[in-house]
Amino acid sequence: MLKKWPSDYPKHIDVPPEEAESKTIEVYRLIENSPPVQCDFAASYKDPEQAHLINKFVNNPSFYGTSFFSKKQSIINLIQSNPNRFRRKQIACGNVYPEHGMVGIENSKNHLTIWFFDNTYPEGFEVV
Repeated sequence: MLKKWPSDYPKHIDVPPEEAESKTIEVYRLIENSPPVQCDFAASYKDPEQAHLINKFVNNPSFYGTSFFSKKQSIINLIQSNPNRFRRKQIACGNVYPEHGMVGIENSKNHLTIWFFDNTYPEGFEVV
């Protein structure tokens, strides 16, 4: 079956960006449900908690993807930096595969963005 990108991706920028890769990777994510469900993997632009950021990040391809971390300690550091903001969140770990979408380049804080194909999200994540 041919995978497609969400139809509401902006047309004025490359989403995902050219440097995104198709690969298998183990990642960590903050989630609300245990076990995680599809809404736990919403892209930033579809996340009600981040809707107010659209004007600031409308031209940033990462805003149209989902945030993950490659190291557990990095996500723990994020929680510790703002415990009130993340008090209802849990850390989940799992794998993302090429059939899910494309993976962006990690930054120095081990943060990366993953762009999922339309109606696709990773299953099998577990709370750690």
